[in-house]
Amino acid sequence: MTSNNKSNLTRWLFPSIKDILFLGYLFGPSLVNESGVLYDSDTGWHIRNGEHILQTASWPHTDYFSYTNYGKPWFAWEWLADVTLATIHKYAGLNGIALWANLTFALTFTLLFWWTVRRGGDVLICLIFSRLAGFAAAVHWLARPHLFTMLLVLIWYFLLEHVQGRVMARSPIPRKVSWILPAIILVWTNLHGGFVVGILLLFIFAFGNYLTSITSNNQEVRGISKSLAWHFTKMAFLCLAVTLINPYGYRVHKHIFDSYLHSQYLIDRINEFASPNFHTPVVIFFELILLSGIVILGISYKRLNFIEVGLILFWTHMALFSVRHVPLYTLMIVPVLVGHLTDYLKTVATVPGYSSWVEKTVGGFNRYSGNILRFEKQFKGYLYPTVASAVMIVIALNQGYVFGHKVLNASFDSKQFPVKAADFIEGQSFEKNFATTDSWGGYMIYRFYPRLKVFFDGRSDMYGPEFIREYGSLTNLEYSWKSVLDKYKVKWVLLPVNYGLASALKELPGWEVVYDDHFAIIFVKKRD
Repeated sequence: MTSNNKSNLTRWLFPSIKDILFLGYLFGPSLVNESGVLYDSDTGWHIRNGEHILQTASWPHTDYFSYTNYGKPWFAWEWLADVTLATIHKYAGLNGIALWANLTFALTFTLLFWWTVRRGGDVLICLIFSRLAGFAAAVHWLARPHLFTMLLVLIWYFLLEHVQGRVMARSPIPRKVSWILPAIILVWTNLHGGFVVGILLLFIFAFGNYLTSITSNNQEVRGISKSLAWHFTKMAFLCLAVTLINPYGYRVHKHIFDSYLHSQYLIDRINEFASPNFHTPVVIFFELILLSGIVILGISYKRLNFIEVGLILFWTHMALFSVRHVPLYTLMIVPVLVGHLTDYLKTVATVPGYSSWVEKTVGGFNRYSGNILRFEKQFKGYLYPTVASAVMIVIALNQGYVFGHKVLNASFDSKQFPVKAADFIEGQSFEKNFATTDSWGGYMIYRFYPRLKVFFDGRSDMYGPEFIREYGSLTNLEYSWKSVLDKYKVKWVLLPVNYGLASALKELPGWEVVYDDHFAIIFVKKRD
């Protein structure tokens, strides 16, 4: 083999930083708990809804999972994601669902590293901040449709910046992007309600360019910014029109507005819409990015442009308002911070006036990073992520077995969900009307649909404020809690043993315990 062939082979075989990052995200959860992405029971009803769509070849328009709201209008705007999850589940079970979640997350945050390097960021700074972003985003690392939004919003951001950079460099607007954006938003709209983010980003870019067009001292920059503002505005309205192409038309937009924007009731009562709890370990990484941003932007010699100001203000507000927006915050803000910190370190190393040891230290850091980047560029990468992904997919398709040994066994965690109680229920002939918590509702749909219909599950927007008040009065043992049981003719109840309602039912005549595993308890109403 010639030295040239050896060199080419080494470029393919030597793992790049991107490879290591991807593999870390892919296999990291399995080292802790391979079922970690299944900590949310909503995954269960998403799978069953996708199966229902495939079986009936129709989109849901009314609820069929609950008996309390059966037949009520329901907009399953994530239908395409549900079909995707159902298809994966059909061939690979929960192993496939967990693998899909980890692959999507790994791809998203590996792309974040790749893009920040491509934007000119210092490779070590890119590595540090992309890892911080991944750790911070783990707060919402769950096998649910929002993972599609994480990936798509990063691609969307990249395309908008590509247009912005090309035009500011005096090149024409890329025509391909003008077609790609509507195509992405069409798919995105039917995957997840986060498509709204794409429209908002277009308006942020449009407004940022408009402000530049009226404040810049450079006549040419003003003209270019004005044309960009008009272009992004047109794209925003075009993409908004495309979002109407879904099974429910404009009613999806109206429902999102009525449920989550017009009313605070649902947002105030859904845990994932709560503000970040800075006392929990995973939120520390979000705090590090937040505080680092204050320092970096404070010392930066480079002025923030209006688009960066818009992104920082909007996404900082959203992340502080709701923990579910933290992953999107990291994807939007990390590229900005990396760019400013990289420029600052370059300036410190080249502009006189700093202490010699500072210049020497920063200069050494920059040279070391430059060497790593040159080293990184020598290797093709992608081989190990491709092989690892293919192997994991094959194993998942083989139900987790390798040569007869079970190596993948993703499942709903028995420490989070009533797995043993559900096994007990399978052998019983309980009546249909039962009550359980909203956090267990999706799991019960996964285990027992269509045999049983639930009292309540995670689709809070479908159930609405009035029903949620009734559910709250039941679980909080308010004065009307007994009347809720009577109203919905509840025949049996499945609860965590530490629930106050469980204690109350023990004391209530007419109810008896038929199962108790010290995690979940089942009460059955005695026949009159």
